[in-house]
Formats: sequence, C-alpha cells, structure tokens
Amino acid sequence: MQKYFLFSAFIALLLHLGGMSGADLHGALLGYLDAHRASLLLSGLLSGLGVFVLAFLFSAMGAFPIVFALVRLFYECTKFLLCALTLLVLIFWFDPGVNFWLEGGAPVAVGLYAWLCGAAFGMQRIDFNYPIRDTLLRYGALYALSLALLLAAEIFL
Repeated sequence: MQKYFLFSAFIALLLHLGGMSGADLHGALLGYLDAHRASLLLSGLLSGLGVFVLAFLFSAMGAFPIVFALVRLFYECTKFLLCALTLLVLIFWFDPGVNFWLEGGAPVAVGLYAWLCGAAFGMQRIDFNYPIRDTLLRYGALYALSLALLLAAEIFL
C-alpha cells in the first residue's frame, strides 16, 4: 500500500509543480463526475463482476497463466486507484477546503471498491489461500479513515 501512496504523491507533486492547483483539479473532476456519475457506478459494478466471471471461466478451462495475469493486473491497478483517490480526497480537503466524499466522490468509491471485490475474489479463485477479508478490510478502512478524518476536521476546526 505504501508504494501506491508514494507513487500517487509523486504524481500529485508533479501536477502541483506543473501549475495545477487542487481547486483546478477539483473543478475539472467534479464536472466530469456530474456528467458521468451513473455510467461510472454501473461500469464499476459490472467490471468488478466481469473480472470475477472471467477468472472463473479461464480457471475452469485450465488457463491459469492467463487468468493470473488478468486478475493480478486488474488487482494492482485497482489498489493504486484506491490509494490515489484517498490521497486526492485529502488534497481536496487541504487545498480548496472541500469534502470530496460528500460532494460526489461516493459513486467513484463504490465502483472502485466493486473492482477490488471482483479482483480479490478472482485472486481467491486462483489461490484458495488468498486473504480476501484482509484485503477488503484494509482498503475499505482507507475510505473510512479518510472520511472520519475529514468529518473530525470539520467538527474541530
């Protein structure tokens, strides 16, 4: 998880050095979310289910290298996006001073968590010892902790 946060922080630093402020990024992202909120949520739910179904089908056919590569790529990309979204929420709180979870980030969070569920269950299909519960709790705690941090900051500041 640390490598994803460091990579996300590096990207955020490059954007900041490139002249893009948190307010600019927030405005662009909120405009995109307003236009595509339902499609993002639906595509997140369907692709999370789709990666699990593909993992089930490929493993039933005995194509374990293909299913492992597919699920692992999807799984690693999802973990990076979850960490990047959490860092982005914190940046939005400190730079423009807005709570992204309450402004429209929930459909993105639900879609990404559905991706993580599909990828984790796909990984469990490949390796029956894969810790699904630990993975889902760890990355679900990212959302909960960032939301609790922002709500506590709104109350006490």
